[in-house]
Amino acid sequence: MAPPSPDFEKSFWRFEKILHNLERVVTSWFTTPLVLLIIRSIFLTYSLITLALSIYVEFGRGRLHTYLTYFANLGFIGLTVYFAVAVVHSLIFVIYDEPKSLSTQPRALTIAFWILYDVVVVYHILIPIFYWAILVPSRIEEFNSSPPLLTFHEISIHSVDLFMIIVEVVLSRMPLVSSHLIFVLTILIFYLFETWISYAINNTFPYRFLDWREGQKVAGYYFGVMGIAINAFLIQKLIHMIRDVIGRRTWRKGLMHEMEGYPRAGGNRSQQSSVGRSRSRGIVVRSPANEISTCTCTDEIEMQARA
Repeated sequence: MAPPSPDFEKSFWRFEKILHNLERVVTSWFTTPLVLLIIRSIFLTYSLITLALSIYVEFGRGRLHTYLTYFANLGFIGLTVYFAVAVVHSLIFVIYDEPKSLSTQPRALTIAFWILYDVVVVYHILIPIFYWAILVPSRIEEFNSSPPLLTFHEISIHSVDLFMIIVEVVLSRMPLVSSHLIFVLTILIFYLFETWISYAINNTFPYRFLDWREGQKVAGYYFGVMGIAINAFLIQKLIHMIRDVIGRRTWRKGLMHEMEGYPRAGGNRSQQSSVGRSRSRGIVVRSPANEISTCTCTDEIEMQARA
């Protein structure tokens, strides 16, 4: 696959952070790719079960025709798709010890996957906030009297999703760059337009606080949605920064114990041999992807840690 052009590397969108380091998608600062795969697989299984239950519940309510007008439903579909794609890439990496699926697919798909990540990590902070702060208080009696199956569905869609996203953010090495806030807000604006389309078709808004028939105060909710989305993005940006700072320090400490070499599971036997012990001959470096390479100076080691 041809490397991105120099102009592309200086892109405002910083796509090179993924395209030049595909291992970020399938590796972790704190655990092995196999453990990351197992956790993602568990989350995918839970998401698929919850998604099927969600469709069943909406069918029982007679609201299946409006299923895709609800932001929480769309958000959970996006979350499920993210974990499905992440599991495929992680599985292939664990099998082949290299990101074959990422390196052979069109760059546009890798970028689209990254944008999907940007969206789900922000929206699944936004969804629980609006559900528990606005929707539940307005129908607390209905929520308290809900049957267990419906309660499980509501909590899964509006709470467990946040837990899964936080675990994914902490354990993965996916980046979050500031310019991608534009993608997050643009998609959110499109959804707000969709609520108007829903009103034109079904004569109702999916959420009462977005219904312009309720008065001018609704305008505040529209701006509030955008404001909370921006703050959710900033919170996630901070979490990503803290994760990477701690992760790099943890990796550097582990690097000091790798001077004698570290066998790469499933790798070539030639890579498992002892490499030079001195600075002039190079030292063995194990990245978070469990890849072994030879560096001849500490500057190169530092560059790997910052990747």
